[in-house]
Amino acid sequence: MSYYKKDYKDNKKDFDLIKEIIIKGLFHMNMDVNFYDFDKIFIDLDSLLSIVIREELSTDRDERIKLAHTIADAINEFIEAYIDTNTINMYYNLDEYKVFSEIYEDWCKVRNERFKNESIVGFLHKYIINHLKKASTKINNFNIIKCEDSPILKIFEDIKLNPELKYVIISRDPHYNCIMAYYDISIFNGRDLIDRGSLKYLKDLPNINYTMLPFYYLIRGMDRNEYKGVRLYGQKKTEKYINENYETLITWDNDMLKEVKPYKKIFF
Repeated sequence: MSYYKKDYKDNKKDFDLIKEIIIKGLFHMNMDVNFYDFDKIFIDLDSLLSIVIREELSTDRDERIKLAHTIADAINEFIEAYIDTNTINMYYNLDEYKVFSEIYEDWCKVRNERFKNESIVGFLHKYIINHLKKASTKINNFNIIKCEDSPILKIFEDIKLNPELKYVIISRDPHYNCIMAYYDISIFNGRDLIDRGSLKYLKDLPNINYTMLPFYYLIRGMDRNEYKGVRLYGQKKTEKYINENYETLITWDNDMLKEVKPYKKIFF
């Protein structure tokens, strides 16, 4: 089901690029990798639409409508591919993330500033969110959910309600990796389909026990969300430290943690 009229023609490279980035954020480049086996697909729209939030928008109404069509085409393609077999929940806030920034002042500082751009956020609400809301009233198993803060908080709570189901979260935000410490979920980050078993195979993920993922990001930091972690501790150094100090970390009897312990609630 399509909820936009596709009666326009757009050959602009920037629109094509935005659509390509959103498509890549939704579909694995390997066509043999799909999400049909999952009970529920959870999509973080704040993450998916971050390419739009990053850019300045044209003030020309026609250009904005073309951009809306570009985004809608990509989302339509995904809904049409999975709605007959899966439940799809799309989560959004598009506003300042306060819970985590109250713990760590610089958390998502740049993104929070972008959310103050009423021109961009207003565009997304008018042309994307409102149409998704209308679509959710017509399409079974499709829901658009407004979050009070960062979407990860609501998504975590929804998984907690029915942990026995098979979930895949679609987001480029590595913060979701911490959920794997608690629930056996999968995450598609726009490149790889991640689960607990893939930690030892994917080069951008630490080769550690999945239960230690919150410790990993607490120490290593999280560039996307502007959390610095412990100075001079990159991926390999943090990975090595965790594997060699497992027992003192899980009991919090570890000197390394003193520096970052005030921020533990972001990851645990």
